[in-house]
Amino acid sequence: MTIEIHQPVAELTPDALRRRLDPATLPFETTAEVAPGRGTIGQPRAIDAIGFGLEVRSYGYNTFVAGQPGSGRETSIIDLVDEFAPRQPTPNDWVYVHNF
Repeated sequence: MTIEIHQPVAELTPDALRRRLDPATLPFETTAEVAPGRGTIGQPRAIDAIGFGLEVRSYGYNTFVAGQPGSGRETSIIDLVDEFAPRQPTPNDWVYVHNF
């Protein structure tokens, strides 16, 4: 048997639905003074998964990244690989020559 208890719902005013910010509290005059952000915001599981994929040392292991166009996935991957690569040994060079 399930007992449902309904709590009264408070009606919100339009002012309660909007966040207001006083521009005078910001530490800059224009956004041109703000340095561009780095990193990926709000995707900790995705960043952890990519980090895991970069650490795997097994032959044939690949990491697949999917997302909407313009979502920042390529920028995020480039940033993570640029951070990861300098700590790795330099791989051997491979040269493929076709029909030499």
